[in-house]
Amino acid sequence: MISIIIPTYNSASKLRQLLSSIYLISVDREKIETIVVDDCSTDETQIFIKEFSHVEYIKLENRSGPAFARNIGAKKAKGEILLFTDADTVFLPDTLSNTRRVLADNPDIKCIIGNYEKVPANAGFIPRYKALWEYSEEVRMLRSGDMQYTSFAPRPGIIYKDVFQETGGFNTAFKKADVEDMEFGYRVNMKHEIIFSPDIKIKHHYPETFIKEIRPFARRCFFYSRLLLSRKKLDRAGEANAINALADISGFGSFIALGFFFIPYKFVVFFLLFILFIWFSLNFCVVVLKEENWMFLAKAVFTRYIHTIVMGFSVTFSILTLPFFKEKY
Repeated sequence: MISIIIPTYNSASKLRQLLSSIYLISVDREKIETIVVDDCSTDETQIFIKEFSHVEYIKLENRSGPAFARNIGAKKAKGEILLFTDADTVFLPDTLSNTRRVLADNPDIKCIIGNYEKVPANAGFIPRYKALWEYSEEVRMLRSGDMQYTSFAPRPGIIYKDVFQETGGFNTAFKKADVEDMEFGYRVNMKHEIIFSPDIKIKHHYPETFIKEIRPFARRCFFYSRLLLSRKKLDRAGEANAINALADISGFGSFIALGFFFIPYKFVVFFLLFILFIWFSLNFCVVVLKEENWMFLAKAVFTRYIHTIVMGFSVTFSILTLPFFKEKY
């Protein structure tokens, strides 16, 4: 049995869409169970959830964060396989059937990560930009042939329950949606291989605007940098793989170069670093151009550049304040 575990907080409309998508899929319902763990929502979640009688609904007494909620769901799960996803996602008609097939084809793999569809669940530039960023990583991995992952991500994230228990579950020191999934994946990866499967797809509702997206991004970068410092090596995929890290450093470096008026030939330094930023972002640029147009590409490159600046300041602040924090992840 596959146990689908969904933490939620004030996401009633999106959660309704997710639950509907799961049970529109033509599968034997005896082979799946769905567990929703409500982290003290104040919207109509508790009311509408009654429409889904087959869903096990658990409402927490105190706000505890998605890590704690996922752990509670895993503890209640009857299935030997746990599938983690978030309330702002939507299953595709083949999500579960492909999950079963990939598991059957890889009996020795205990943890598998899927990916978000390149077409997001919501419209707008930022959702499309974010979806294409995720898709560009898939393209890069397929081209390289390296499908190994070093972290965990609920997009969806599939893991055998015994491995989840052996690893100790998610770290509940993380009270928000920060990097609890990545930290968990690092611990899983100490003993078990994690693979990426592009065949397992779900759609994702991304933040609609740049402001809504950049704030949690900056916070996530703050904690992510500390994880990487404690781990002392980069990831094989995602934002912190070597190529993306070089793009981020080049982009942030070019911005810093402009700010230092005493640097000789600062515009030359800026230009050279910006060219490096474009070079290391070339995979993303090619994917965007294939899927969209030149105007979209220009906006996407500018947005990506702003992300490197925000990330640079967030990481710098994280490092500078490290002596004042006792937390170690």
